[in-house]
Formats: sequence, C-alpha cells, structure tokens
Amino acid sequence: IIRTREERLDEAVAGWQEALGLAREAGDDRLIRMIAHNLGLPHALFGDFDRASECFRILSEESSLGPEQGAACLNLARIETLRGEYARAAKLLEDAREIAHRLHLDSLTADVCEAEGTLRRETGDLDSARECYAQARARFTQLGLHDVLQGLAEEEAILAARCGELDE
Repeated sequence: IIRTREERLDEAVAGWQEALGLAREAGDDRLIRMIAHNLGLPHALFGDFDRASECFRILSEESSLGPEQGAACLNLARIETLRGEYARAAKLLEDAREIAHRLHLDSLTADVCEAEGTLRRETGDLDSARECYAQARARFTQLGLHDVLQGLAEEEAILAARCGELDE
C-alpha cells in the first residue's frame, strides 16, 4: 500500500504478486480476494483498467457484505466513469453507497459523493456535480481527512473550467 501511495508501482505490483502467491499456497480464500483487490490499485494507476477491473471484481463479487466490497464497487465505478460507461458506473456507486450506509462507513460515503460528482460532471449535470463535490468536501473535512482535499480540489477545478468559471 505504501509503495502504491509513493507511486513505486512496479514494486507494489511485485509485492502484491508475491503476497498473492503466498496466500494461494496457504489456501486462504479471503486473503486471496483482499490481496487481489490491492493488486488492482497499482494497475489502475498504470492505466491498465482491464487488469485493475479484474482484480477489483474478485472482491466485489464476494457474497458477504463488508467494507472491502464497498471499496471495490467504488473503484470499479471510477474505472467505468473513465471508460464512459456511465450507467454501469451509476449502478456501482449505488451499490457502494448502500454498503457505506448499511455499515456506517463515513469515509466511503464521502468517497462515493466525490465519485458521483465526477460521474455527474462527465454526463453534463454540472449543478448536481457541484452539489456532490460540496457534500464530499464537507464530509472529508468533518472526518479530518484533509489529505484528500487536494484531489477533490482538482476535480472541482475541472468542473469550474467546464462551467466557464476560469477565475476560480
């Protein structure tokens, strides 16, 4: 995870591949699914969305409901938004929101708000996108997650440019 955050993506993939092999040797299906999901993150950052989706789907299809499934749905929705598969992205975000609601996952709810803002921006619903981003900002701030506000600010800047608000 640290290697991914530090953008040492080749090392991250190698580390997760090794961990996946060990989990398979141990026959730990739950650990295999969690590692596969984490392996998807550097693939997504590489832009290999097919491989990333494959990894995320492993966990999103698990029958037991948990925070990991919410994160998988969120990550799949982000990829579908980038691909222009907006209906699929909306369904995945709905699933992620439901998981966040059922399990009281405030951070996931904030992430879903941000992703919904991006989806709405990309589909041309700029006013709704602005509302979603405002909700995400309020939730992230309330949770003290100030480190994610820079990424949100970048999404808001794209929205402002699309609205013709270039002075902001």
